[in-house]
Amino acid sequence: MLTPYRVPCYCIDTAREKEAISIGKREYTAARQEANAKYDAKTYKQVNFRLRLEDDADILESLDEAKKKNISNREWLRELFEGK
Repeated sequence: MLTPYRVPCYCIDTAREKEAISIGKREYTAARQEANAKYDAKTYKQVNFRLRLEDDADILESLDEAKKKNISNREWLRELFEGK
């Protein structure tokens, strides 16, 4: 079937096919999701905090510079912590 723009349109029959296509042909099962959640829980700790625009302007400026240099938040914080 062709659309008016001559781009093929493929019909997907089942939800399983949609799911397989959306994750690159690899099925993402409940067991895989559970395994990933366990790994994340024992490996990572997410930390969120807020900074004041005026009081913490120097910190925010440093973070913006790091983003421009494609330095991750973790790497930036590590450098700040180690005094680099």
